[in-house]
Amino acid sequence: MTLTEIGDVLRATPTAWRDIPADDRAYVETQLMPQAAVGFIDAQRYWFARWWLACVQSDVDAINAALPEGVQVSPIEYGGALYLGSDLLTDSLYAGQTYYPAQAIVQGLVCTYIDPPPQPASEGAQT
Repeated sequence: MTLTEIGDVLRATPTAWRDIPADDRAYVETQLMPQAAVGFIDAQRYWFARWWLACVQSDVDAINAALPEGVQVSPIEYGGALYLGSDLLTDSLYAGQTYYPAQAIVQGLVCTYIDPPPQPASEGAQT
């Protein structure tokens, strides 16, 4: 499957990362990792801007409890629900990564497509 086809499947049937078939998950992981020479490319930026991890406050609390001291995640609120950035997936795949201690929790969150993507609130803006 291509990254687009996997996205189509996820949009049709929202799924937690760990429930995606292993071969598809491995492919997406390779496609989403930054390239050494250039960092993130446009297709990766597009994915991360639109794919979010649906969560509730207890998920956020559990993730933060698993992380090293001084490291925390903060969800955004969009449409009355909470979401974490899907870049947490690639930042928690391997031992030694900052968010790896929360891998089991992060990979259990449902991948959710939001388009147009949420925009960060500007300073002083009403939410």
